[in-house]
Order: sequence, then C-alpha cells, then structure tokens
Amino acid sequence: MPECILLTAELARYLDWLPKICAYRLVADGQDLPWWHPLKTGDANSPLRAGGTVFGKVVSESEIDEDDLEDMVVNWFD
Repeated sequence: MPECILLTAELARYLDWLPKICAYRLVADGQDLPWWHPLKTGDANSPLRAGGTVFGKVVSESEIDEDDLEDMVVNWFD
C-alpha cells in the first residue's frame, strides 16, 4: 500500500501516534515486552487470552461510511 510505512523500533521513537504498549515503542524505549507478548510466550494466542488485543472492539473501515471514519477513532491507552 502506498500509504504504508516500514515500522522499525528506531522509527517508533518518533511516532507519537503509536500506543504506549506497542512492542516497537517498548523496544525503542529500552523496556521489556508484556508477559503475554507472543515473542515471550511463543504462543500467538497469548495476547487474546490476556485481553491484550482489539479483538471484538473494532470494525473494518469497509463497514463505515468514509465521512464517519473520524467518529470511529478511540483512544484506549491514555
């Protein structure tokens, strides 16, 4: 996708829109990943079991009228 960026831990230092619990941001800040992160547990389903996902909280942008997209933005991490 043309609007996509290549996300790296280094770039994460400068992207203020990334959540504070984003793995890239944590690594960039020298912090440890959460206990439930798949890179620690070796289990791709550990975030879901720990409630560390947006599963069931989001909808596809294809289901929302383009004029209403801005109304769908939620900040869960402040």
